Amino acid sequence: MAQLIMDSPIGALFIDASDRGIRLMSFIGGTKHDSLVEGLGEQTPAPQSRADELLDEAQRQLKAYFSGDLRQFDLPLDVKGSPFRQKVWQAIASIPYGETASYAEVAAMAGAPNAYRAAGSACGANPVAVIVPCHRVVGSDRALHGFGGGLGTKVWLLRHEGSLAAIRPSLAAAHARQSSLI
Repeated sequence: MAQLIMDSPIGALFIDASDRGIRLMSFIGGTKHDSLVEGLGEQTPAPQSRADELLDEAQRQLKAYFSGDLRQFDLPLDVKGSPFRQKVWQAIASIPYGETASYAEVAAMAGAPNAYRAAGSACGANPVAVIVPCHRVVGSDRALHGFGGGLGTKVWLLRHEGSLAAIRPSLAAAHARQSSLI
């Protein structure tokens, strides 16, 4: 296990990796950060390991993403979740850069078209935000809903990817004003 904190345009990010892959990428101070870190459990740090290499690669890819040079992450993940949550996270990971999908669309991609509320719950439980781009998931009315890093961060990410225009205009303007405070 290895961990690091990195600065980014959207605030400090906490990243945790095992020798198998990235286990967590969360927003320090975000609404779910503490519970996500607690969910990792106690582990003894290993001496220099593959986890350290994975953290270095995650940091490199995140920096490239934030600079506009990377559109899709290529990192091994070691995330825990039910089979349904795993399918939802895979569906979210397939949403292309610069596009959005609704919770209902994500549920359908995960093979359970009527489970949009459960898909929303799985989206909210995503342990590797940005890497599995849950910020690209919006309401069926194209409105923004909760986000672990805050709605201002979600607006920043969607604007960064050029997809903020896909959001319902009146809400996008309100959230854009709010995000200018970041």
